[in-house]
Order: sequence, then C-alpha cells, then structure tokens
Amino acid sequence: LTSRRYNTLGNLLHFYAAYQRAGPGTDLADFYRAYEARVVEDGLSCVGLSLHLAREIRQAFAGASPFLVSCEEWIPDVEAYCRSDPPDASSVKEHVLVALRVLVRDGARGGLILMDPGYHVGFPVAVMDDGRPPHRGHFVQSNTAKSVKEYSYEAMGSRYVRWRVRETRAGRIKQWDNVLYVGGAFQSALAYSEKRNLLYDFRTLVARDGAGPSAGVYCKLNEVNRNPVFTLFYAQGGSRAEVKLPFYFFASVTERSPEVEAATKVAAECAAEVGVSAGELLKTLRGVADLYEDVDFVNDLLDLNRRVDPLDV
Repeated sequence: LTSRRYNTLGNLLHFYAAYQRAGPGTDLADFYRAYEARVVEDGLSCVGLSLHLAREIRQAFAGASPFLVSCEEWIPDVEAYCRSDPPDASSVKEHVLVALRVLVRDGARGGLILMDPGYHVGFPVAVMDDGRPPHRGHFVQSNTAKSVKEYSYEAMGSRYVRWRVRETRAGRIKQWDNVLYVGGAFQSALAYSEKRNLLYDFRTLVARDGAGPSAGVYCKLNEVNRNPVFTLFYAQGGSRAEVKLPFYFFASVTERSPEVEAATKVAAECAAEVGVSAGELLKTLRGVADLYEDVDFVNDLLDLNRRVDPLDV
C-alpha cells in the first residue's frame, strides 16, 4: 500500500487524452467500446494494484499461485446470488482483488488468503472454509472522526465469499454485502473492471500507510450547479486537514489571484504528504479541471455510467 498510490484521476486523464486524439465529433460510446484499457503507473485502480501485487507475490514466493478474483457490490440477496456458478451475465464486476488458496493441517482444511490493495486493506485476510482459526472474520478497517467502517468475510461454499461492510456515520449504521467469486481466476480485469472504473463520477488519488489512506484528493464530477470542488486531505500539525477547493482555481484559463495562490500552496502541502512533487499534483488537478470544462464529454461520460449500471448512480 505504501509503495503505490490508488489513482483514478490518472486513469481517467489517460482515457480523456486518448479520446481527444480520436478527433472532433468522435462518439464517446463508440470510442469507449473499442478502448483497450491498460495499466498506467500514474493511474492505478484496484485492477492495476492487484496485478502488480499478484506479480510480486509470484516473484517473492516460489510456487505461489495468486489469482485475481472479482467482486460485485451491494448484493441484496446473497444466497440467491451464490446459487449461480459462475455468476450470471447480469453481474457487474466493479472490483478486483488478489487471492491465494491455502491448505492447513496437512491439507485437512482449506481456505483463502485475500489481499485488497484497492480498498486499502493493510494486511492479508484469512478466510477459512470452516470459519475456524486462522480465519480473520471481523475487523475495523477504518476509524476516523467522520465514520467507522468494519469488514467481515465468510465463505459461502467453495465458490463464493461474502464480504460484509458495516459503516457507522453520525450515529447511523449502514450495512451491505458484497460478494466475491473465488471459483476461478477473473480473466477480464482490464477488459471489464478497469473500463467500468473509467465511468465512475467519484475520482480519487490516495496515498496509503499500513492503516489506510493517509493523504490525497477526491472529487465528484456531477456536483450540483456545475460547481465541483476538489477535497484535499493530509496530515497537518498531528491532525487531519481537509480543504475544499473549486475546480476553477486550477483550470488552465484561470488568472493568478491571491485565492489561487493560496490554493496552490495548499496543493503543495498535500503533494508532500501524497509523495509527489507539487508540480505533478498541480498538473493532475489542472487536467481534471480542464476535462470538466468539456461539457459534452462529461455529460456523455455520466450518461454511460447510468446506462452501464442504473442502480449505481
């Protein structure tokens, strides 16, 4: 987690640059269908992070056979979902993580080791078929001033794992189930999950430590009244600083002003915590701000997001 950043601002900017190279009048839906997603180091989603991790496990442990597993989120009826093997064609594989099959007690007991760099889980999670030790079970994934998020995992037979998320925010509890298909290696991580990621309206750049996100930027592309903001968060004086800055502060056409100078200073402070140069972070923010000024592209992108998964909006 500490050596690579989660960055879905970067992969979107690569996609947008490729779209611009296609020339004026290019239909975004047609371009998106033909687009071949790839791993870019300055735009690693769960897919790129998981592919890197799986490769490094193979290099570090002779004979290890890590594989990518797919995940569909917010499943209302887990038992019904798990009756299909593999999941039916209507499934939406939003997330990818790494798994290793393990046997303990001379092969008498089976299970999985799950590793999830995309959701910033800082340790391997053991999920035993029988739910007995070393089964990890329940743990607190994050505990901030805003919310507490807890994860738990349970094998649903030999082909599925239920991943339950419980979030407490402002005294209110929200709980939902995600389901991992572990019956085979997921072969469409780039062709499906990475391309799906490109359409999301919520974009992030996050540096992580062993406990989770430590600094970064996030934004939502469909802010009300077309007045979107970047939220920058980072450590300052032993506590978490969080600053909201309008996109237009970073756009190429924006003139210098005291407000813009102050925003640039905040971005430089955040960049130091993220582990990139101030120039690199400012270039990313400028790229997203300029992208947002392409109204037709943004509207078409959001429309594709709704068409792919209406329930996700």
